[in-house]
Amino acid sequence: MEMNEMSDVKSSNKTVSQFSSPPTSTETAADSIQLYEEVDRLTGNLLNLYLLISFDRKTIPLRNFIATIERRAIALALEITNGHQRKASYLLGIKENVLCIKKRKYQLK
Repeated sequence: MEMNEMSDVKSSNKTVSQFSSPPTSTETAADSIQLYEEVDRLTGNLLNLYLLISFDRKTIPLRNFIATIERRAIALALEITNGHQRKASYLLGIKENVLCIKKRKYQLK
């Protein structure tokens, strides 16, 4: 299956729909911008929380925090795609061989 032909990928009771072709309409571009803004907002909230926790306890190195997020993102992508590496790498926006390396690094199946 080619990346631009990805169909719906099911996870539990949710369905993650992927673009079947690159965004071309104004509406799709606006949706993408809105999505990136939401991700930016959530990332800011997460970093604020990390800094507050680290300021109080000084026990969580940034690299460990980032590695935890990366590991969870990879595990979730693999769960959503029922372990299909090509689909998971597409969801994460990384190459399939990079996903393989990271799976080994985090000891994921």
